[in-house]
Amino acid sequence: MAWIMRKNSLWKVVVMLLLTAIIALQALAVHAADIPAKPPAGQYVVDQVKVLSSKEVQTINAIGTMLDRSGKGQLAVVVVPSFGDAAPADYALNVLRGWGVGHSGKDDGFVLAVAMEDKKIFLAVGYGLEGVLNDAKIGQLLDTYAIPSFRQGQFGSGIVRTVWQTAQIVDPDISKQGQNVNQQAQADNTIELSWWQVLLIGGGIILFLMVDAIFFGGELTRMLLTMFIFRGGGGGGGRGGFGGGSGRGGGFGGGSGGGGGAGRGW
Repeated sequence: MAWIMRKNSLWKVVVMLLLTAIIALQALAVHAADIPAKPPAGQYVVDQVKVLSSKEVQTINAIGTMLDRSGKGQLAVVVVPSFGDAAPADYALNVLRGWGVGHSGKDDGFVLAVAMEDKKIFLAVGYGLEGVLNDAKIGQLLDTYAIPSFRQGQFGSGIVRTVWQTAQIVDPDISKQGQNVNQQAQADNTIELSWWQVLLIGGGIILFLMVDAIFFGGELTRMLLTMFIFRGGGGGGGRGGFGGGSGRGGGFGGGSGGGGGAGRGW
């Protein structure tokens, strides 16, 4: 009789273990299914919340194409309403693995994941980038380029700047390509003005400054200066810095990662 009771207890333990394993696998499957579908080849952004302007998306795609063609890394950006029940690190890693961000055999990809409702951001890296992008370095990037912009409501610029600065760490030579694109864009948009047009523009600027100083305390001028400095900085990754880049990457290469990265809240 005692032997039968022990046998029944053993079966109960086995059944409980099986049920626990099934529930755990289902939870993992739900988390994996929650990540967005992989974007087409040549595109590196999925923005479900529409916080990025079309120009900012073009900029990130151009940076992604340059980095991909260099053979030194791949990038992806995903902006979602929420990470759901997943921890930010797990969500970003699921995207990196699920999309295969990084070149096959190199695991040189990184994913910037942003959840707007959660107010969380995480930058995950593949195995091959953990040397140049350790957790402390990533935290510094987020603290310097993402979080200050996010707290001012400038989510697009914060994402672009973070992506650009991270890409330059992965491939320092990419900054030269970015400067060439900027110079070409500036050359294409050069306009010669007559003397009366210069006077008209100058008068308009003076009038604007006076109105801003009297009615807004100079706030509009400060905002415009901030935007101008950000767009003009070669290393800042401005909104339109590389938006005109042409060409398409070959798609993600099947990279993976093991949990390296860092995250922040704002």
